[in-house]
Amino acid sequence: MKKEFETSESMRIGILLAICGGFMDAYSYTCRGGVFANAATGNIVLLAISLGNHNIRNIFHYLIPIVSFAGGVMISQHVKIIRKNRPTRLHWRQVTICFEIIAMFVAGFLPQEYNLLANSLISLTCGIQVVTFAKVRGYTISTTMCTGNLKTGTMNINMYMATKDFNYIRKSLHYYGCIMFFICGAIIGDFFTRRIHESAAFIVVLLLLIANIMMFFNSKSIERKCREDKRD
Repeated sequence: MKKEFETSESMRIGILLAICGGFMDAYSYTCRGGVFANAATGNIVLLAISLGNHNIRNIFHYLIPIVSFAGGVMISQHVKIIRKNRPTRLHWRQVTICFEIIAMFVAGFLPQEYNLLANSLISLTCGIQVVTFAKVRGYTISTTMCTGNLKTGTMNINMYMATKDFNYIRKSLHYYGCIMFFICGAIIGDFFTRRIHESAAFIVVLLLLIANIMMFFNSKSIERKCREDKRD
């Protein structure tokens, strides 16, 4: 029997979000001061170096995006809890993706002197996305960073070599596929950022809007199907 997945876990949504993840990293690196706003680990390391060198200015430069990432995680969890307790027609994931859209929309208007704020908004978006969209077709996959995907994909290849169970290859392809689309997003992000600069953030807004619209129409389709089943 074919297993059913939520739209938020579909391959189409996963591909769109992985492209967004790579795009945002390329955007922040190319246009927003040479930093990877998606990577909290990198900012923590740079924060530690700044602390060791007593560089007060850089401490805040890296601390604020870290706090923003944590804030994104909290927003996502908070919206999930509220929507679970007070169900509405709008799914909690559709609400959180709206926060992502707003954050990236604002980032697209910010000039270079506000790079810290722009990177913080990207980190906020990453924090929201990493919690809201944590699975693709039932597999725990990150669409905003690659380390975990690389680890799990490689472990599955190793398990296939040990057991000859082809299911492990199938699993590994999901993880490596996500990395591939993340890379595609980074290439696209670098291409557009070098040409339209700060405004390239609006392309991420467009991709997130498409993902939200796909989830909206799918939820409507499910509601309609449920009503038809009840009548039958």
